Amino acid sequence: MHNVIGAFEIGVMIDETRLIKDDSPPSAKISILERSFRAPGYPIVPVIALLLAVVCLIAMAWFNTLVGLIFLGFMAAGSIYFQLTKHQRASAPLDSMLTGV
Repeated sequence: MHNVIGAFEIGVMIDETRLIKDDSPPSAKISILERSFRAPGYPIVPVIALLLAVVCLIAMAWFNTLVGLIFLGFMAAGSIYFQLTKHQRASAPLDSMLTGV
């Protein structure tokens, strides 16, 4: 589980490095944020972490089939719930904390 969380964090870090400047037109190029720190081993270490997370997922599915099926059941139920409540999310008023306005 820790490897999966680490892989998610890596994806978030990659997305954070691609931001558009506020004063740029919408068609502006994506700029890279300035960092006050270095990331040793980047991008090799994140790739290794992602591969190990996939290995752990495969091992879990192979050796713990029941746990995997329970997980898939929860994912299916969540997906169905998400689809059934789509209209409620679409008609909800905008939240300034979510839109950044």
